[in-house]
Amino acid sequence: MGLVRLASVVLLWGAVVGWMALIYAASEQTGFGDTPASSSLRRLFPPWVWEWLFHGGVFGALTALGYAALRVSRPMPGALAVVLAVAFAVGYGALDEWHQTFVVGRTGDIRDVGRDAIGAIIVALLAHAGAVALVHLLRGRWSAFGRVTFGTLAIVDGMAAVWVASLWLVAGPDHGFSLGALERVDFLTSVTQQPMALAVGVPFAAVGLWIGLGFERSILRQIALLEAPTASAALVLGAPFVVYGLNLVPDRMLVWAATWIAAAGVWVFTLPLVLALPRRQAPADDPPGA
Repeated sequence: MGLVRLASVVLLWGAVVGWMALIYAASEQTGFGDTPASSSLRRLFPPWVWEWLFHGGVFGALTALGYAALRVSRPMPGALAVVLAVAFAVGYGALDEWHQTFVVGRTGDIRDVGRDAIGAIIVALLAHAGAVALVHLLRGRWSAFGRVTFGTLAIVDGMAAVWVASLWLVAGPDHGFSLGALERVDFLTSVTQQPMALAVGVPFAAVGLWIGLGFERSILRQIALLEAPTASAALVLGAPFVVYGLNLVPDRMLVWAATWIAAAGVWVFTLPLVLALPRRQAPADDPPGA
């Protein structure tokens, strides 16, 4: 093992251990005080949003560090590194919840382990996709780089759109378009109550798979194909802030309906433009003789 690689291994595993220590120290705290600024920030979203962001982000970061440490430590298939990194992060998350049962004022919650797991899986897959895309980019494989990068982004756009769509439906006509309904509705609960929100992710998944499986080899057409799902996700994600956060438009029902119409319109008007683009044969991923 070369000196540079050895230093990288030590640095990455040191970061893993250090992050685990920070999680342990945070779990030892009986509570976190609120400053006026943090209290105002927390009021912008229901409490469960912060729980998802905290657990998913913290253990997602642990997964990313573990993934990087595993890949640098020894050669192994990327899929194996993903599985090991996720299992490690989720296992530590379960131990962390068990540890909290011994801390005064804290309790362990199996639902937090679920949040840890989902965050770990998403970040591990993104880390692996990023690593693969970087290799293609450094080797000049533009078509393969676009296939991994833009296919992954389309899937991520779809996941975000499904999440917000389920929340929009929960806070829709049945609850008077009030965000108060979301105070008691977690992500999994909203999807369970409104399974039709999963249909929102179908076109995103179709675009992601179409690009990711290599049916579209032109990087320019890959980018063009990504425009529709990205614009749709931006509309669906941005509307709640305009309607509920900034309170710029008083008629919430109108904006609620217009958001879905606009999101659908992006697909209707963008995809024909993509299909009209001239199809050109992309260069091979590998140069001759490689």
